Amino acid sequence: MSTTELRTEVHHLIDQIDDHFLTVVYAMLDTYVQQEEEGVIGYELDGTPVTAEYARVAYRSRLEAMNNGKATSLEDLKKEVEQW
Repeated sequence: MSTTELRTEVHHLIDQIDDHFLTVVYAMLDTYVQQEEEGVIGYELDGTPVTAEYARVAYRSRLEAMNNGKATSLEDLKKEVEQW
């Protein structure tokens, strides 16, 4: 089914659904569009959205820390795990 056909069919189906389900569909579509505009690329474990910009900043910060020797070595991490 082409995109045009799919859009036509979705419009046809929306015209047939009840008000409650229409509200659910609207909320889902609105959330999706907002996330696309904000660049949401994923979620934290608590459900907090992660944007592409936030991920870039966090990545750069972690990379800088690693380059400055502020990262935990694998050996130190293994020692820490043994103490759990």
